[in-house]
Amino acid sequence: MEVLVKITEKNGKSAVSARDLHRFLESKQEFANWIKNRIEKYGLVENEDYVVFDNLIKNPQGGRPQIEYALTIDAAKELSMVEGNDKGKQARRYFIECEKKLREKTQSALVIPGSFSQALMLAAKQQEQIEEQQKQISVMSTEIVEMKKKTDYLEVILNSKETVTITQIAQDYGMTAKSFNRLLEELKIQRKVNGQWILYSPYITQGYVHSKSVPIMHRDGSKDSVLNTEWRQKAAYFCMRS
Repeated sequence: MEVLVKITEKNGKSAVSARDLHRFLESKQEFANWIKNRIEKYGLVENEDYVVFDNLIKNPQGGRPQIEYALTIDAAKELSMVEGNDKGKQARRYFIECEKKLREKTQSALVIPGSFSQALMLAAKQQEQIEEQQKQISVMSTEIVEMKKKTDYLEVILNSKETVTITQIAQDYGMTAKSFNRLLEELKIQRKVNGQWILYSPYITQGYVHSKSVPIMHRDGSKDSVLNTEWRQKAAYFCMRS
């Protein structure tokens, strides 16, 4: 962030030089008149809103040392706002942002206990936080293990060459094989060709099914064979997702 007006420390508090602020605001008034008028008009209180001190650096114009005013951040924001120009708005936003960064820095600083009892309380609180973090880590570890088991099981299923019948898959849905076949037909997953259920082209290359030749005997005693569609394990998983 660009430094518009330098912020220093005065008596242990953040402070802004009124002369620097006056210069940034580009006021047409002389500094001495400007600051005195602002203090009187807006009721600034010495040692609360500002402090006065002599500038020990030699006055470039000669004579007595310059009188300087160190403003609190709140006072600097107020004087910026009442200036009534773009510079004033810019300075006010700048001081607000500086305060925000200072708070963040303070909050992130280490807490130093002021007594033995405070140290014990701080240690107990930190221990509670550590235990809570350990519980969360334990839960996450358990979840990861369970997910790993499921992933491994799923991988076994997807890579399995074993087949199941449509009747077995249908039972998982509380349906009969006939009604389940009709459902897959309505979903445009399969169609019947020459008495055998055949997958549509988007699914035929996925390795979901296997055609098995089944021997049969006709009523006249003659023997023959028909192709029967069997489903692989990963097809059952596919059906659950469909």
